[in-house]
Amino acid sequence: MEPEWAAAASAVQEQTKGKVRLGAVDATVHQGLSSRYGVRGFPTIKVFRKGEDPEDYQGGRTRADIIAKALDLFSDNAAPPELV
Repeated sequence: MEPEWAAAASAVQEQTKGKVRLGAVDATVHQGLSSRYGVRGFPTIKVFRKGEDPEDYQGGRTRADIIAKALDLFSDNAAPPELV
């Protein structure tokens, strides 16, 4: 999953001008963090939105799936375009 995730992270960062970030945590190293967020299996993907509790990601695991979901979440929360 790591190559797909890394490629998706780069694409999402570029397409959202850094407003959406994909991160990775090794839960075997950061056990306290994994416990805090209820990680029980690997790989686990969580969606964090400002001001909300994290939720489990239920989508596909390919680069295209991850990018599509990230951009969908971004568009749901992006400010409307400015009218001039």
